Amino acid sequence: MDSEYAHEPFVGINFKRSVAVKFKAFAREQGSSYSVVLDQMLWFFERHHLTPEDQLPSHLSKTEKKLLQRMNTIIGIIKDIEKKQTLPTHGMLQALFEAAGEGSQYPSQPPSVFDTQALEAELRKLDKNPH
Repeated sequence: MDSEYAHEPFVGINFKRSVAVKFKAFAREQGSSYSVVLDQMLWFFERHHLTPEDQLPSHLSKTEKKLLQRMNTIIGIIKDIEKKQTLPTHGMLQALFEAAGEGSQYPSQPPSVFDTQALEAELRKLDKNPH
């Protein structure tokens, strides 16, 4: 029994059998006693100023559409940043490395991580020319 209702007496309410079976199954799914589940249901309806006959408010679907539009806008902004800022910066850095690489002993592009032969050859060059 729930501690908050421990000292209250039981009161009988008459329900049709089919309704009582559905309610009992619902209460089992919620993992609470019948009193707690019914109290939570009443609290929900009172808090949201709803009756069981009411349809869900249309503002919920409108809010969902607004959120989806905002997420699409954010995705567009991020893609724009990638196109206009990140890629040009990458191109500028690559051009700087290529320009610096023309007069140095280092290759213009770093060897591939999986290209072990090129990496070993580069290490041998560096060992021969420490500065």
